[in-house]
Order: sequence, then C-alpha cells, then structure tokens
Amino acid sequence: MNNILKIAAAMALIGSVANPASAQYTATVNVKTQYQTFEGFGTTLSWWANGVGSWSDPTRSALVDALFAPPPTGLGLTYARYNIGGGDCPCYNTILYPHAVPGYQLQINGAFDWNADANQRWVAQRAYANGAVFLEAQSNSPPWWMTVSGSSTGSADATSSNMSDAYTGTGANSFPRYLATVVGHFANSYGLTFRHIEATNEPDTSWWKFGSTKQEGAAVTPAQQGVIVQSLASLLPSFSPLTTVASMDSYNIDNGVSIFAGYSAETKAAMTEINTHSYAGSKRSQLASAAAAAGKRLVMSEWGSAETTGKSLSQQLTKDIRELKPLAWAIWQPDWPTLMTIDYTSHSYTINKNYYIYANYTRYIKPGAVFIDINDGNSLAAYDGNANTLTIVTTNWTANTVPVTYALSNFTSLGASAQGYRTSSTQNVANIGNVAVSGGSMVASLPPNSVTTWVVTGANYTPQATSTNDSSFTYSTSNCGATWCSGNQTGAYSGQNHWSSLVGSTYSLTFTGTQARVYGSRASNQGIAAFSVDDGAETDVDLYATTRTDNTLTYATPTLPLGTHTIKVRVTGLKNSHATSVIVQADRIDVVN
Repeated sequence: MNNILKIAAAMALIGSVANPASAQYTATVNVKTQYQTFEGFGTTLSWWANGVGSWSDPTRSALVDALFAPPPTGLGLTYARYNIGGGDCPCYNTILYPHAVPGYQLQINGAFDWNADANQRWVAQRAYANGAVFLEAQSNSPPWWMTVSGSSTGSADATSSNMSDAYTGTGANSFPRYLATVVGHFANSYGLTFRHIEATNEPDTSWWKFGSTKQEGAAVTPAQQGVIVQSLASLLPSFSPLTTVASMDSYNIDNGVSIFAGYSAETKAAMTEINTHSYAGSKRSQLASAAAAAGKRLVMSEWGSAETTGKSLSQQLTKDIRELKPLAWAIWQPDWPTLMTIDYTSHSYTINKNYYIYANYTRYIKPGAVFIDINDGNSLAAYDGNANTLTIVTTNWTANTVPVTYALSNFTSLGASAQGYRTSSTQNVANIGNVAVSGGSMVASLPPNSVTTWVVTGANYTPQATSTNDSSFTYSTSNCGATWCSGNQTGAYSGQNHWSSLVGSTYSLTFTGTQARVYGSRASNQGIAAFSVDDGAETDVDLYATTRTDNTLTYATPTLPLGTHTIKVRVTGLKNSHATSVIVQADRIDVVN
C-alpha cells in the first residue's frame, strides 16, 4: 500500500455514509435474516512488526498484546497478515525503515536465510499465542532478481509489470516456489501454518515506481497473476498442504471485480479466497456476488487512513461489512489508521482515539458471531447463538444528539437490558450503563460524534426447526475407517456423537429449508472446522474451549432461498496454539423450514 496516495481516497469517504437526522428514528433488527459468520478483525504485520519486533520486553510484548490479547487487555484481533519480504538489491538503499522487510533469498540460486525477518516473525508468534489463529501470508514484491527493473520497489515507469515472466512458473528459482518454500518452513519449523497465501499486493495500481516509492511493490498483469496462482496451488501440497491460495488484493474493489471476472476457469479453480482492499471503488455487492457464485471466501484484507477521530474508520468498517460481507476485516497498520503512534526510534508508543473506536467493534463482535439484518446504514448487528448475545454498534457523526429506537424482531426472548459502551471525544469504550429492553425494543440517545456498542445478553432465537442427529449424516473416510469414530458422550444430542481428526475428512447433510444450524462440542482438543453450503465458500470456526461443552451451536448458515441444500463440515487440520488436537465433532443439525 502507498500511504501518501491513499490519504485523499480515505478522506473522501468521510461523510459518505448517511447519518440520521437529529429526530427520533427506528432501527429494526431482524435476527431471522442472517448473513456471514464472522472470523474476526485484524491487521497486517510487515512494517510495524519489523520495527517493534526488535524492541526489548516488556514494551514490545505490551504493544502486541494491546492488539491481539483478549479483552480487556487487548483488542482481541484474530486475523494477522504476514508479509513475506522480497528483499531489494543490496546495490540500492532506497526503502525506508521499518518498511524494509528482509527477504529470505537474496540472490538467484542462493540459499535461504532462515535467520532473516526475525522481528516480524517474533510478532507473528506472539500474536498467534494470543489468539490470532487466522494467519495469512502475502507478498508486496518478488525478490529483486525476479523483477524486470532489478529492484523490488517497482518498474521504471510505474505502470508496466515488474514481474519477470521467467519466474512465474514452478521452476527451481521461481516466485511461486520461493513463497511455497517460506510458508512450508513456517509450518514445519515455527508451528505457524498460514491458511492462505496471497502472491500480489495491489497489482492493479500505477505507483510502484523504481526507487521512488520507498517501499516494496509491484504491478503484476492479470495474466501473470493467473500463472502464479496456478503454480502456487500445484506446489503447496508438497510444502504446506494446509495452505491454499488467495488472490488478488486489489487496491480498488472495482478492479477486483473485473480482474476476477477475467481469470480463467483454471485460475479460479486454483484459488480458494478473494482478498480485496477497500481504499477505492464502489462495487462491494458485485464482488460479494462474484465470490459467492464462484464458491470463494471473501476477506477485506487492508484499509487505512490518516484521519484521527475514528470517523473514517467506523464508517469504512460499517460500509464494508454491510455491503461487501467479508469473513474477516483488517486494517493496514496499527499506526495507519492511527490506532497508535509508534516511535520506532525511542521504542515507545501511545494509544490514540482510533484504537478505542476499533475496540467498540473488535471486543464485542466475536469470531463465530453472525451478522444479521438491521435497516440502518450507520449500524451493524451481530448475533452469537452460542453465547445468546446480540451486539449492535451504531455511529453518530452529526453535531446533534440522536434518539433512536431499536426494534428487536423475531427473537424468542431477550434479556431485560442492554449494556452500553461508548467512544466519543471524552470517552474511550466507556461503560455507560444499561438501557431497558421491553416489549421487544429499547430506546437510547446517541451523543454527537460517537460510536456506541449495545450488548444484549439472554437473546435467544429459536426458529421452527427439525433436529437431525449424527446417524443421518453422510461421512467421508476418517481415522476410524469408512465412517467417523463414534461413541457415547454425556451431554451430546441423544447421548452419542461422531468425531474425526483426519485432515480432509467431512460429514454432510442434504436438507430442504432456509437454514441449517450445526451443533457439536467445543473443547480443549477441538480444532478449526470449515463449514460450507452447496459446495460454496468455506467459513472457518475455531472450536477450541478451555472447558468442554456439548450440544452447543457452532455454526449457522446464512438465510437461504427455500429449497434443497447441502451443508458440509470439514476437518481442516488447523488449530489455535492452545488446542491439543484438531478434532471436529459431528452431533446434530437443526433444519429451519
């Protein structure tokens, strides 16, 4: 990403989301209409981690914990985007500190230096231990000797591709093999398995110019992207079999729509995820539709701004999640947007207003929550059916106090009150007390220039459904033979369930209805399960818990057209750092008619 060129685009967004008038208005929350199951919020590592990772403790640990540790210590970020550096030619010295992320192979036919990039790697390991279980790798540029210009800062004219065709394939010194080798080493030597790898970063821009951008970056043609995606997909099973390919991290959402549409069938088949940035473009719903139609995951992997009040951050996040419907949403750096001011010289940092604005979302919309319908462009609503919690986050960036009535429809039951948390010019995720919930609604006042989070516990949604136990599922081969392992389990549905820890094992159910709600166990030996509908994009859910619970809701499909559908659950082989195994359990599915 290029900070200077993006400031204007980010500032242009301010005010683009309509704010309510100062008069009373009603925001209707409809839990019956459900969208994506969320995997969490995050940040890219790269530059800041390259600097902070060299600091001494306790300061570096405190900074990383402020981002990734569970609340109240940190923001509870679960998505971390690791930059595999290309490394520039030693003959140049134009990349600024801490932007100069070291590469692992500095010359053609050279050996890999696994001592390189120790700073960013330390931050990644600390983040993972804190709960950043959704790790992605990305590259800003190929190593300098794979480029046309001979520099990882870009091409001579900034518009033509800087990726040499000679290195796009699967050969011994190719770019895809370089990336596959690095992610394989991370999995085997550091216990860090990247779920996806993205080979290009904003390949659709015209500012990656040799010697002038002071950072790594490369334009890459769509045709070259296709070769790289297919080459990576063919190499990864031998290097890191749990890692799959994402593409293409476009700067402009509209460009992402057209680039993906132009990919060949072979390229689309070789990738599992579309990544996008949201600095520019308006075709959020079109990209979401394209991803869904192609059965690809969709992640908003980068956005940042120089704006300091939190207005831009909250409006961008709200717009993206409402219209793009990504499975994860990430900022670029903790100091862009300015969650923190980081002094890389004095090894110190301060927390800014944007940190608390982000916290209004990250601390209360937890991984596994489902975004549900709310007819207010300034609000997000998420329902956690496992914790029976409704979370609403509403912005008011007007100069007036705005009264709002929240109509909470279709819930079976609700708690008696909503707990409020607010960030404003004078408050930082402040506990503002409760408002009463009565007759299926609540009334609140939103002060000027504020973001308010409401948490309603005791929120139950029990649609008319038919329960089907695990004996009716279709199982693939597992580590117990032709079907998954089975046994009696106190607390399980009907006192019995199936389970597997074999990577790639699946169970499925074909049903007729509008939604499937999957129940199972959460425990210390549970891994990350992948859920998909009608062979579409997978959503990953971490089933780890310190204390075992059974017959608990683990996943709900989005609201579907009434008809016949198939839900599939897969053992990914992935887990967080605290889990003792990668087991996924099959117990019960409720079908909503």
